[in-house]
Amino acid sequence: MGYNPASAYHTYLEEIQLRHENNEKILADRSICLHKHDIYYLHQKYLNVSVGAKNRKEIFNRLAKEVLKFNDSNKKNALMQLYIAPTENDLGQLFIIIVIMNLMKHCHSLKQAGELVYMDTTATLDALNTLLTILSTSTPAGGLPLAIILTLDKTAQTFTWALNMLKNMLLLEAFSSCGPIVGPQIVITNNCNAEKKALYNI
Repeated sequence: MGYNPASAYHTYLEEIQLRHENNEKILADRSICLHKHDIYYLHQKYLNVSVGAKNRKEIFNRLAKEVLKFNDSNKKNALMQLYIAPTENDLGQLFIIIVIMNLMKHCHSLKQAGELVYMDTTATLDALNTLLTILSTSTPAGGLPLAIILTLDKTAQTFTWALNMLKNMLLLEAFSSCGPIVGPQIVITNNCNAEKKALYNI
């Protein structure tokens, strides 16, 4: 069972209290009974070493390795564009990840995928507020996914770039053989102007 820092602290504190019968001397000894701040510090230190600090080069390098590992599984397909911060002389590069799994590839062969596609974006999924955009289609069995897009912002420029990356990844049989260039007949968004503008751009 996995713990977050808060649950780990409370579980450990409860075990110490039961083991030592609420001995005040033991509970006051921080070498035995860690303070909550110690747990958070150790957890953050572990994340910095194993994953990389938030928005630092290390975490993006780790993510690039995970994408390669993901693709090596021969079951899925992912494409990542590394983030490069803009400077005075360079516009930088947008952070984008496109994911197409085996189920999604199969769903592209369905008739409905060439007729109607939904594009919906959800935020506040993690500490970095990464945006998750799902392309899906409706079938008698319910909604089925066609692709996943991860971005750091919700602008028309980002969505345009991401959709063009998706077009380059898809096979000619995509969207029920309509292909990535023509695409589906209808795309429904959640009334997001950035999504609508990006769809118009491509």
